[in-house]
Amino acid sequence: MKLKVLVTREIFEDVLDYLAGRFEVSANQSDIPMDPQTLAKNLADKSGVMTTLMDRVDTALLSGCPTLKAACNIAVGFNNIDLVSLLQGWSYGHQHARGP
Repeated sequence: MKLKVLVTREIFEDVLDYLAGRFEVSANQSDIPMDPQTLAKNLADKSGVMTTLMDRVDTALLSGCPTLKAACNIAVGFNNIDLVSLLQGWSYGHQHARGP
C-alpha cells in the first residue's frame, strides 16, 4: 500500500506523475489556498505534505495530523514553518529535515 501525500498548491504534471509512481497523491491543482482548517482536514490521513509559503505548519496543524511523517516545503525560505513546533513534534512522531 502506498503512503498518502498531499500537495497543497499547483505543481507541474511531471512532478505529480513522479510522485504518483511512489505515493497515493492528493493534489490541489486548482491552486486555491487552503485555510488552516481545510489543510488540517486534508492532512488527517496523510503521511506527507508538500507545502508552500502560504501554508502554516505549526503545533495546531501537527497535533491534528497523527500520521504525518514528513513536511516538505516548496519555497526559497521556510518562515511558514514553526521550527519550535517541529522540534516539539517529536512527541507526535513527526520528523523534519532541512536541506540547503
